[in-house]
Amino acid sequence: MKDVEVSVRGMHCAACAAGIEKGLKKLDGVAEAAVNLLLERAHVVYDETKTDEEAILGAIRSLGFDASLKTQTVSVGIGGMHCAACAASVEKALRALKGVASAEVNLATETATIEYDAALVHPSEFGPVVEHLGFTVRDLRARDYAEKAEEEKQLELARARRRLWVSGVFSAILLYIAMGPMIGLP
Repeated sequence: MKDVEVSVRGMHCAACAAGIEKGLKKLDGVAEAAVNLLLERAHVVYDETKTDEEAILGAIRSLGFDASLKTQTVSVGIGGMHCAACAASVEKALRALKGVASAEVNLATETATIEYDAALVHPSEFGPVVEHLGFTVRDLRARDYAEKAEEEKQLELARARRRLWVSGVFSAILLYIAMGPMIGLP
């Protein structure tokens, strides 16, 4: 049995969380599923021989929610690349590392953006892989996935507050128009 933490975005109520739990438990090989609405996380225990992380993510996405593994992103400056084949070889080598979800190399900016599972691989392992190919690693700039998710959540809260104020103003006007004559207002 293996367990995985999945970030789930787009839940608005307990029914959403319950629906995701029910959908996950229907998957063959899932022994346990618990969804936390407030943390926007799903904890899933599953049998690796019957299902995998992609099937779990697919099940959540099929229910209409955005799901991703709890990952981090790092940008690595790479020197010495001269052509698309160089960039492709760096991408291939980085993707071969266990725990790397994706690796994209931009030849023009000479950077690689790597999305990885911090529980399986550490960013310090990326440098030797790139250097083994004959390129130089210039710098690392980490951007935690949690920070990005928190920014999105804050933007969503700001939009909700704005909608609350607008609806409050229009509700007060509507109340005045509809109920004003009944309670003696001009």
